[in-house]
Amino acid sequence: MRRVALIRGPGIDLTPGTILGRAAHLDVISPADLLREHVQQRTPAGVRMNAHREAGELIPDELVIDAVADALAGADRGWVLSGFPQTVDQAALLTGRGHRPDVVIELALVEDEIDRHPRLAARRGHLELMVAHYEQRVEPLRRYYQTHSTFHVVSGAGHYEDVGVAIVLGDGGATPGER
Repeated sequence: MRRVALIRGPGIDLTPGTILGRAAHLDVISPADLLREHVQQRTPAGVRMNAHREAGELIPDELVIDAVADALAGADRGWVLSGFPQTVDQAALLTGRGHRPDVVIELALVEDEIDRHPRLAARRGHLELMVAHYEQRVEPLRRYYQTHSTFHVVSGAGHYEDVGVAIVLGDGGATPGER
């Protein structure tokens, strides 16, 4: 069973995770979709999540991890965890629940790629601020996964199908652990 966590930088589409899941016959688990489903279906967890959201609070990591861990436990053929975890605490909680990925792929936005893609270039100023914040937040997560899993960095810029193919073929630019 293959277990892949796909984390992403700002401005990067998560559609490549769907392409990877389809190509590798893995279930794609999106925490954002899971949380929406729980809220819409008014599950006990969804009611608690919605209460935090309505109060203007972040949903506690433990509540998110519970939902994600339950979904991963039901993914018998393996999984792609799309856009999660985002922090070392989330990664450690997930590992503690028995769901450590075999491979972690970061879809990164490299500075010199912004101008080569019109969609990104139009948002350059905003993306530069987001990238700086993202780098501070994600560096500890990179270090965590470089010591606990196989870690790869793939360029996330470009058309989502090209990025998805790069992930599936393993030729996304950077070598394992490189950053």
